[in-house]
Amino acid sequence: MEINAIDQYNNLFSLKNIINQNLIDNLVKEDFFSYDFKTFENHETRPRRLLKITKENILNKISLDLFVKLPKISKILNVDFKTIKTVYWLDLPGYKLGPHLDDDRVHYAMQLYLWGDPIGTTFFKVDKPSRNLKFRTKDLEIRKAFDFVPNTGYLMKQNDYQVHAVVDTIMKPRLSCYSWLD
Repeated sequence: MEINAIDQYNNLFSLKNIINQNLIDNLVKEDFFSYDFKTFENHETRPRRLLKITKENILNKISLDLFVKLPKISKILNVDFKTIKTVYWLDLPGYKLGPHLDDDRVHYAMQLYLWGDPIGTTFFKVDKPSRNLKFRTKDLEIRKAFDFVPNTGYLMKQNDYQVHAVVDTIMKPRLSCYSWLD
């Protein structure tokens, strides 16, 4: 498990090898298009599915793996996390998401890339609080562009400077897990 701050601000971290590799290897055996799903708040019109977890499916096993690793993640970040809630997004061709902040109910968020299209998440440098501002990608300077590589991703401490986006349009399906940590 590797967790590294991407700069001196210590509020955005790169992640690598967080999930048990055996679980990552077994993802290719799953037909995620057959999973039940629902739309996700603020994503109702986007080609994104929120996959439903059952006790038997591999997504539940990944969620349990992350729960077991929460104390180690807490120790590395020196934050006493008590809970982790994980959802799974299946992004379909045509998915794109402009510069935004996550919901302010989120304190820490972790997105881990599982398989699919190599387009990841880009974070931007913002010099003033941005909760009520609109952004255009072309006007922003890149802070960190995360590539969509299986078993990598990011963890961020939410604040009014964490503007990020999926800059390019997804051309092939991709699966990721998104966790709230408190």
